[in-house]
Amino acid sequence: MNLPYGPWLTFLALAGWGIVLAFLLDCYRICRYYWRPSRLVTQVTDLSLWLFLLVFTFFLLFLINWGEFRAYVLVAWALGALLYSQGSHLVRPWLYRLFRFFPFPHHNTHRRKT
Repeated sequence: MNLPYGPWLTFLALAGWGIVLAFLLDCYRICRYYWRPSRLVTQVTDLSLWLFLLVFTFFLLFLINWGEFRAYVLVAWALGALLYSQGSHLVRPWLYRLFRFFPFPHHNTHRRKT
């Protein structure tokens, strides 16, 4: 059954996934700020994160529109990331407060000792 608003729902779902991707990357960046991993660990976790997000994104793409990768898919992801970046100033302070309480291995290295 082809609905006339089906492509718009697909576009909105992909834009929503763009927002989620930008949020996850922001969370990862904040975790790295508190964790302060070495260069090798940073490279391995960066690669792992991007591979996980790539696999999950294409799995989601197969669920939403049978794996058709067209230009509007990139436009929707970019629009979602742009929307998140415009509102991220509201989210980031809460994320910093939230992640401050996680037990990272090098949690206190960025603070001055008294």
